[in-house]
Amino acid sequence: MEIASVDSFQGREKDVIVLSCVRTGSQGIGFLSDLRRMNVALTRGRFACIVLGNARVLSRDAGWSALVRHCQERGVLAQGSISSLQRCEMVIDHPSTNHRSRQMERERERERERERERDQEAMAHASVPGLTIEEEELGLLSQSDD
Repeated sequence: MEIASVDSFQGREKDVIVLSCVRTGSQGIGFLSDLRRMNVALTRGRFACIVLGNARVLSRDAGWSALVRHCQERGVLAQGSISSLQRCEMVIDHPSTNHRSRQMERERERERERERERDQEAMAHASVPGLTIEEEELGLLSQSDD
């Protein structure tokens, strides 16, 4: 476990992030209202981001209000007093079954397909006079086996 500030996590990631938005005093949400910090804080978790805070206080800010609404709509907002918190076990999908990982894998596969298409296109336009494509491919294979 590592405990760090939002600013120190710029450019870094962890599998799970627990973000404390707990504030003392009645001066509003302070630095939490900075959308850049909010972006960094919410995007550092590869597989999960757990936000702790007072939804009513956070909702006074437009950016946090949108996040609170989003969590409510998805049914992932847990409300209650701190004394009502209970121990629970959370199972996080293995990276290969995680939506974000599947999405990234599909994008990598599309990129590989585009590269294959570019290679085929280049081969179609780059021929050696007097050689068929099969002979060219055999020549390339025998050269690469050396």
